[in-house]
Amino acid sequence: MEIHLPSLGFSLRKWMDNDVNGVIMILGGRRPSSPLMGDLASLGWDLWAVDRGLGYCRRSGMIPRVAIGDMDSASPSDLKWASDLGIAMDLHSRDKDLTDFQLALKLLAGSYHPHSPILVTGCFGGRFDHLMSSVMTFAHSDLNAMGMVDHREAIFVLRGDERLEMLFHRGAPKAISLLPVTRSRGVTTQGLKWELSGAELEPSFPFSVSNEARSDRIHVGLEKGILLVYVTRG
Repeated sequence: MEIHLPSLGFSLRKWMDNDVNGVIMILGGRRPSSPLMGDLASLGWDLWAVDRGLGYCRRSGMIPRVAIGDMDSASPSDLKWASDLGIAMDLHSRDKDLTDFQLALKLLAGSYHPHSPILVTGCFGGRFDHLMSSVMTFAHSDLNAMGMVDHREAIFVLRGDERLEMLFHRGAPKAISLLPVTRSRGVTTQGLKWELSGAELEPSFPFSVSNEARSDRIHVGLEKGILLVYVTRG
C-alpha cells in the first residue's frame, strides 16, 4: 500500500493488504495542519474523531463517521455540530478506566476488517504520559496500526515480518530513529548514514536514534518483534 502525504514532503509504502478501506483517527493533541488534514481527506478513508479531534474535523470541513470519548475537551458548539449532522456519537463518562483513544481502538476492532490500515493524527504535542500510552497501546494492538503523523513528526509501526519504504520529496528529514517496543530481530536498513543489517535491537537500550538519510529513498525491514520508525523534520 502506498500513501502520499505531500504536505509532509514524503510518500511511504508498507507491504500490506491493499483491498480493505483504512481508518483515520483524529485525536485531541497538537492540531494537525490544514494541508495535512487535506492529505488525509484525499485518502478517502473513514474518519473517526476522538474527543477534541471533533473540533479539528469541524474546522477542517471534514465529517467523521464516528465521534467517541468523554468529550471533556470538545466544545458545546462542536457537539451541537455533530448532533445536527447526525454523526454517530459514542459518549463515555470522564470516570473511566480506559483512555478515549483506547476506547476508540476497542470499538474499531469490532467494526472493521482486521487488515484495515489505521493512521492517527492529533497525537503529538501534549503530555508525555498521554503520548506514551497512545503509542504503546497502538503498537501492541491487534489492529493494523500503520502510523501516527502530524506536520512535524511521525511514527510508523513495523510488526513481525514487515517492511517500510519512504520516499522524500523535499529533502531529508532532520532525524530518523528506530525504537524497539519489544526485542526486534533482523532489522535491516537501506539509505541511512548508519546502516543496520540483520541487527537485534532491545527496548531496554534503544541506541538507534538520530540517524540520517543519505538518499531520497530509505528502507527499513524487520523479521520479528515490534519496531517504531520515528521521523522528524525538527
